[in-house]
Amino acid sequence: SALVYLRRLRLGDGIPMAIQTCPLVHAICPGILAFDFERQSLYRVLQDEFHLHLSTCTAMVETAIASEEESRLLQLPSPSALLVTDQITYLDNGRAVEFLHGIYRGDRFRFRIN
Repeated sequence: SALVYLRRLRLGDGIPMAIQTCPLVHAICPGILAFDFERQSLYRVLQDEFHLHLSTCTAMVETAIASEEESRLLQLPSPSALLVTDQITYLDNGRAVEFLHGIYRGDRFRFRIN
């Protein structure tokens, strides 16, 4: 299946907080890139526009040192610590729909995973 890639710089109170790269299975959500994800939630679009029922996800979290590009995008001094996640989100039928790679500022993030 073909994939579409959604890459976002996530802000919190105007401060760069995370870089998220999200390959999505195009056949499940054709036309997904036409939505304005600066103003809309990806999960809300998947649920409301494509009638997908997100169920569970698995995630791995590790630490890393920011690359030059990551430091620039996140406005961090070099070297800086990051939290890095790899997450797979599944539909209620067990099919994987999202493969999220997240890079988060180590100085501003902590995760709570249920």
